Amino acid sequence: MDTQQLTQICQDLNIPFHQHFSEIGSTNDVAIGWVNQDYPQYSLALAGAQTKGRGRYDRRWITIPGASIAMSFIVHPHGAEREKLGLFPLLSGLAVCAALETAASLPASVKWPNDILLAGKKTAGILVESIWQGDQLKGLVVGIGINILPESIPRDLELLFPATCVQDHTELNVDPLTIIQEIIRSFKSLRVDFTSPSFIDHYTQNLAYLNQPVELQTGPDKTETGTLHGIHPDGSLLLKSPDGAIKKFPIGDLRLRPQT
Repeated sequence: MDTQQLTQICQDLNIPFHQHFSEIGSTNDVAIGWVNQDYPQYSLALAGAQTKGRGRYDRRWITIPGASIAMSFIVHPHGAEREKLGLFPLLSGLAVCAALETAASLPASVKWPNDILLAGKKTAGILVESIWQGDQLKGLVVGIGINILPESIPRDLELLFPATCVQDHTELNVDPLTIIQEIIRSFKSLRVDFTSPSFIDHYTQNLAYLNQPVELQTGPDKTETGTLHGIHPDGSLLLKSPDGAIKKFPIGDLRLRPQT
């Protein structure tokens, strides 16, 4: 990674602190440590290779040097944002979609709540973690992993859900630093209004499977089926059952996929 270019990007985006690791266990773990040490908002951790990265459901997210983006940054919610913590994963997913559109001219969509799809295949995942001290919120860590080159696709991910990488969808030479720059720029821009009703409308415009039949696994042996109806203002998924009833499912240990 071009450290001089990275430093310039961080200066342009007013990122107060950044650190790039050639190899690390997890950028989220580093950023969580920073939150506990009261590092400033938007402090940024990047890794060339990540050996103990994790996604939702404690899945491992391993990155190969130069083939992926592995990044985490700190957010300190304020005011009304503290009542909308459940929307930060959605905000992060929408920021990645906007970045891929701007940096690589790729129309991405969000598989609720925060997986990013290109042509229906997963190319990025997001893990937002809250750090508390007693009942006081210390901060959030936004972790983002993006498959850039073909060798970045984890075999176990391919088994769970069809996977892809950014480079397979464009003839352009993909620049990871440009994507990182646009993610943070988009996150900051979208954050300005993300507690307003218009944010959910914006997110829904980028929502995969909207008005399509889907399956939602809600437990080890329990699956709900219906039509993806939309997103509730609190970020929950709205599923229209075959009998016409609208059911609400909050973000949690749920697995969404199209009906087969």
